Amino acid sequence: MSKQATFKQLILYTTLLGLMVLSSCATAILTPHTFVWVMNLVVIVALSMAVGAFVREMFFLKAKKQASGDDQQGENKMIR
Repeated sequence: MSKQATFKQLILYTTLLGLMVLSSCATAILTPHTFVWVMNLVVIVALSMAVGAFVREMFFLKAKKQASGDDQQGENKMIR
């Protein structure tokens, strides 16, 4: 089994973490308690960093896939 994440997995996790960020934002906006508000802000920052990491990985996978496609096309041209 491959240890690398696939593009579909990254999209799924990014979507789920995005929904968690939105729910934390709603909780932070609607709560009257300062402690809950501060804790939700910390969670929002942490989840936003995780979403950014997943998006960065998607760009790396896309670039890697394009690079491997270019290499294969170059090999096919040399064979012909």
